Amino acid sequence: NNCNHTRWLRLWRKGKHIMLETSDRPRQLLKDFRDVNDPTGVVVLLGNQTKTLANFKPRNSHIGRQKANGEYHLYTSYLRNKKPIIISDGNILSHNRLPRSCKLQSCHEVVDRVFMEEESSMRTAEASDSVYHRLISPFADVVCIFVEDVGGIDNTIQRLKAWTSNGQPSTLYTKPALILVVPRGQKIQMEKAFNATRLLDHFQRIRVVTVCLSTRKLRSRSVKTKPKQCIPLLREITKSLDIVQQSRSRAGTLFSARHIAEFLFTASKNDIWSSWEPFNFIKTSRMNNPICTGFSTHLTEFFTHFDDEALKHFALPYAASSMILDQYPPGMHSFNSLDIFDSLYHDACAQASKGLVAYRLAANLTVPDLDIYNELGSSKQLQMNYLARFYGNPVFPLSGETCFSCLRRRPMYKLPCGHWTCQICVKIFHTTCHEDPWLFCVDRCVLCGIETAKLRIRIKPDTATPRVLSIDGGGTRGRIPLEFLRILQDYVGLPMPIQRNFDVVYGTSSGALIACALIINGWPIERCIEYFEESSIKAFEKRPLFQLFYYLFGYIPILSPAFRFIMSLLVGSKYSARELEMIQQEVYGLYQSIMDSKEASEMGTCMGVTLTSTDDTSTFIATNYGDAGNDCERNGNYFTPHHIDGIGTFQDGGLTFNNPAPIALKEAAALFPATPEPSIVASFGTGTTRTNHRGPLAWWKELYPARLARAVRKHWDSDNAWKQLMSHQKAGGRGEFFRFDVEFKSQLPALDNVSSINEVAGIAREAALGSAAMKQLGSCHRAELFFFELDVTRPPCFVNGVYECVGHIQCRLRAGTVEFDTFMDQLRHGSASFKCQGRTQSGSFQRAGRIGTYGNFRQEIAFFISSQQQRLEISLVEGNPPSICHISGSPFTLNSLIKQQNIDACFGTMDHQERVAGGNSTYP
Repeated sequence: NNCNHTRWLRLWRKGKHIMLETSDRPRQLLKDFRDVNDPTGVVVLLGNQTKTLANFKPRNSHIGRQKANGEYHLYTSYLRNKKPIIISDGNILSHNRLPRSCKLQSCHEVVDRVFMEEESSMRTAEASDSVYHRLISPFADVVCIFVEDVGGIDNTIQRLKAWTSNGQPSTLYTKPALILVVPRGQKIQMEKAFNATRLLDHFQRIRVVTVCLSTRKLRSRSVKTKPKQCIPLLREITKSLDIVQQSRSRAGTLFSARHIAEFLFTASKNDIWSSWEPFNFIKTSRMNNPICTGFSTHLTEFFTHFDDEALKHFALPYAASSMILDQYPPGMHSFNSLDIFDSLYHDACAQASKGLVAYRLAANLTVPDLDIYNELGSSKQLQMNYLARFYGNPVFPLSGETCFSCLRRRPMYKLPCGHWTCQICVKIFHTTCHEDPWLFCVDRCVLCGIETAKLRIRIKPDTATPRVLSIDGGGTRGRIPLEFLRILQDYVGLPMPIQRNFDVVYGTSSGALIACALIINGWPIERCIEYFEESSIKAFEKRPLFQLFYYLFGYIPILSPAFRFIMSLLVGSKYSARELEMIQQEVYGLYQSIMDSKEASEMGTCMGVTLTSTDDTSTFIATNYGDAGNDCERNGNYFTPHHIDGIGTFQDGGLTFNNPAPIALKEAAALFPATPEPSIVASFGTGTTRTNHRGPLAWWKELYPARLARAVRKHWDSDNAWKQLMSHQKAGGRGEFFRFDVEFKSQLPALDNVSSINEVAGIAREAALGSAAMKQLGSCHRAELFFFELDVTRPPCFVNGVYECVGHIQCRLRAGTVEFDTFMDQLRHGSASFKCQGRTQSGSFQRAGRIGTYGNFRQEIAFFISSQQQRLEISLVEGNPPSICHISGSPFTLNSLIKQQNIDACFGTMDHQERVAGGNSTYP
């Protein structure tokens, strides 16, 4: 985009509204800098015709110098040292009239919004003053006002008073320099008028420069050399800029061109009229990476593990090091550490440190500072060096409440040494496997240095959307969802376990056992079926007392149900949990927890099971990603309740959430906030019966106990829960929702009817093979193995009213694996292709799309899109008749892709991604 437009801000009138137009001009400036990381300054020129005396030539000599009333332009120019600086060129309102329209610039992103209501002509001047005070003044190093253009000395003083009466424009301690340009003979008068005000405290340096305004040559655009009369002005601007930048350097607020451009861009996009506060550079730099809301809670959890002496010599210095890790990812400006602490961390630290003796001595502590950080060049390296000092002398306790690697988040992964870590710290401290960018090699615990036996943790690609599996509870009828999964695996048609096609798996009761077998054990579906059938036979063995009463009364139709119910009340449950526990211990061992699964970590699957509290019937979830004990605020006992030390006593989760799909969706959104809408939700039921509502009910069914029983059954009904879930989904939202179940014509097989396992499996198989939806789900899973990412070296560019975008379709499966080679062969022989915005991308698989050393799939896609909110669809087409399914994350928006990939994260990311600079990028 090589346009000559420089306009950034413009006030204009629309009816009774004063509008503010803002463009992306600040980001366009970056193309004028050879190195955007070099520091630069901002010189503000305020005036009209005589402003040409400054004679700053824009880098692009074709840029026009005529500006409309109430406009601010941005361009780069040079001083004598040949270093580029940013010029903010504004016209002071010479009257109270604003333009009503303007020619649109199709080469810039332009946004118009209501700035204020125009109640009188005085509001025009107020709007102009507000724009200067809030959008120009916070970033100015030197402000140069051409007094004659403003209306003379008195009007200049009036404007300065108006600007400064609104309070501090920013939180910076350093102040700009002010240069007042007056005609010859007015210098003394200007100085007297200025000294009579209280404006001296608002500027670091004030100078009055006189120039000759009578020569027509000075105002000619054809001037190629600087007249002698201009030399004093340029010399004063240069000197003032040097002085202010030295002050900024000492204060830690001398910004690079990249950061200044982003501050200017962000300020103009914010709501600057309502609830305005001084521009906070530190907090603005953290807009894309805000401080964690639970920071003080995590600090408190950390501090409680240490006595006063350990707090003083270890815990507090380590907390300071963790704050440096949090504040200074690659790309962040090196703000003064004390300013950072006061602005971001002070309140949380004070809250966490109440009552700590060591906190009152904190001023005397030696803590890691920016000198060490600057010497190492990395806050990550600073943290790792600090941690390495204590290897061999373990000081970190074991906690599943706080990730002690960062003190910011709840951990997700438990390491073999017993320490826990969060996903962000996995990405910060550990490297990816060379052939797989989403598989991290966690070879050593960063807290204690102990090796982890080559633990691998898989993380979902940033732009891929989660795939959710929910498995109902149903006793022996749990064989139904197992058969569904077996058929689904056949439809996916790849030599890999079916569970690898899901990112979040939740199960209740028998569904929980299936989920654990799939995810914690990583078993193939055939092994899961074998295990389930063996477990059912052993688990549903009646208690001896039950067997006696069943022998005596079990064949009496009226008495049998009553006696079964009474005996359940007397002994607490129909079956003892001892047999089931023994089965589980044989598989998992005595001490393995739901967190101790290398298979689940390497698959990258988050799994949870539901539990019901015996105290208040609230629903809890136990997960393999931490947070065990989250109360979901929801409400028969087939198995004896089980007590978990420190948490409570729990029983079958099917009592309240027999269909865990709503919980799974909620957890998926919490786990993946950047992609909260799943692309696939598959819910597998365990059987239902056809309800016949025709005809009047028997008299006894109208009684209260019968009505209560029907209400309870409806509450437990999984299909009803699914209908409620679907009713809350947004129309036109992302995602494919599938519900599979078997309808029995007569009564459902009992939950403990072991003899019916083979029968229900056959019924489920027949239903799945005859289901078009099951085949469609298999096709969706195949398409979901692909995802799309923008090319960060060629980020979107706004040209001629549209965004030019380039990206790549990639595959989750990696080259060199059997499943990858099989998949590519299937797609190639089946003449599969991709569709982008309805257009077929020919030859997608005939060329194999291979690139790089490892031969992974990667196909370039180029497209145009008119808006960052416009939906972009990319689909996989295969089969005959063709099946068209969205790839993962589709439909996208450009805005969501930019956020998910952190392309606009000018000040770094929480996971310390290294910036990849584009060749001609307008993104910071």
